[in-house]
Amino acid sequence: MYSCQSATLSNLIRSLNDIHYVVSLKSVELDGWLQLAKQSGLLATLGYRLQDAGLLSTLPEKARRTILGVMHFSGYLSQMAQWEVNRLQRTLKNVNDFVLLKGAAYIAQEIPGLRGRYLSDVDILVPEEQLNYVEQCLLQAGWESHKPPSGYDDYYYRQWMHEIPPLRHRFRSVDVDLHHRILPRTSRLNPDPDLLLSAAQPSNIPGIKVLSAEDQFLHSCVHLFYDSELKNRLRDLVDLDVLYRYFTNKYAGFDQKLLTRANEIGVQRPFYYSLIYTRSILKTPIPDDLLQSVQQFKPNLLVNCLMSKWLPLALLPVDSGPRLHRMNRLLAIWGLYIRSHWLRMPPLLLMKHLFTKAWMRLGRKV
Repeated sequence: MYSCQSATLSNLIRSLNDIHYVVSLKSVELDGWLQLAKQSGLLATLGYRLQDAGLLSTLPEKARRTILGVMHFSGYLSQMAQWEVNRLQRTLKNVNDFVLLKGAAYIAQEIPGLRGRYLSDVDILVPEEQLNYVEQCLLQAGWESHKPPSGYDDYYYRQWMHEIPPLRHRFRSVDVDLHHRILPRTSRLNPDPDLLLSAAQPSNIPGIKVLSAEDQFLHSCVHLFYDSELKNRLRDLVDLDVLYRYFTNKYAGFDQKLLTRANEIGVQRPFYYSLIYTRSILKTPIPDDLLQSVQQFKPNLLVNCLMSKWLPLALLPVDSGPRLHRMNRLLAIWGLYIRSHWLRMPPLLLMKHLFTKAWMRLGRKV
């Protein structure tokens, strides 16, 4: 679809649609594919797909060893995250509304297409009224904050953000992000966390909940298309593709439930972007009638034109290409970086925050 794609990037995207395509790559093409897949954080996931299809053993030994090494490392990170969830469950046994988010939630549901994700943290969502209690439980059990309690960063998190500063147990290396909502308080979108918590469902781990199927997909939409800078985020787009295919096969009427829920929690625009770009880039089987239904959520003509140009340039991984393409990509990344801050905070508060951060950096250099 995107004419400025390199051959290596085209090979990577084609392999995401059809894993059998990898075995047709020549030696030089396979080397480029390995490098770009690893850079995108997708090599372990593709390795599991090759393994499931019985194709991993057919690859050259060097490529096979590279893939197996990345798979083993992702497995180690997954085990670390699962142990962290186990410790959290033990510490927070008196907290009823304890909901896993994102990668840890996918592990708790054993979603097969998402094996191989790199997990460096565990995200949990709790009611805001229980936030202080949960934090104190974790601190007393050995978790520690990354930020000084009297510093600006700590104030910024607690006053404006959707989570407190990351916590890490003194004897382990996995961060815990403790959320009380899925977007910052100051964000232009503000999904009601009580709606998300009330619809949470049991996971495959007894006593642990995850968001409903619709809310998991929509949270992933929001995380990618509203709460990120969109640079090199093909991994997150693949998450959306896998979640859509998995939940569509598992739950009847999932499309209509998604549309209804997007309206209920007010995340129509990120939902629109996710359907458009998963289908156009990854060939996600989004039906025409659903795409037609979300056309009402698209932005005005100018914004839609800019996003249609910028999103693919920034979203897809870095790869060599013509000078003009690289310059256009830098412009897209810069524009979407400005957009991410604009969506996160009102202008005056944003200016105050950026000035404070710049002053702090200047102070450290003097």
